[in-house]
Amino acid sequence: MVRKRDKWTFLDEYTVEERTGQAQRMRRHHPGCVPVVIARASRSRVGNMKELRVNVPGNMTLGQLHITLKDRLCLRPTDALIFLVGSSNTIVPPSSSLAYLYLQHSHIDLFLYLTYCEENALG
Repeated sequence: MVRKRDKWTFLDEYTVEERTGQAQRMRRHHPGCVPVVIARASRSRVGNMKELRVNVPGNMTLGQLHITLKDRLCLRPTDALIFLVGSSNTIVPPSSSLAYLYLQHSHIDLFLYLTYCEENALG
């Protein structure tokens, strides 16, 4: 069972207006990209980053994002990641494009929030 994140620090640090302005600037400067906030689940044992704010190409899939983050998170070969989307922590297939996820699950501040946690890949 996947536990919900306790809190997004990004939501606490900035007001809705400030976050919306940041997302609009990110989309204006990079029109084909999706503003994403990626965070580690509260009980996750993998990864060394708390939260990461990135601008990701909309045609990138969740699986491609996983590969991109794999080195950055210092994963062991036996570790795999599950991404949970939005405040409902919905598990989505790795073949989902970030543009589609953005249309379906973006927050009112125009960011897409992803939480990652580990899954044992070898049983």
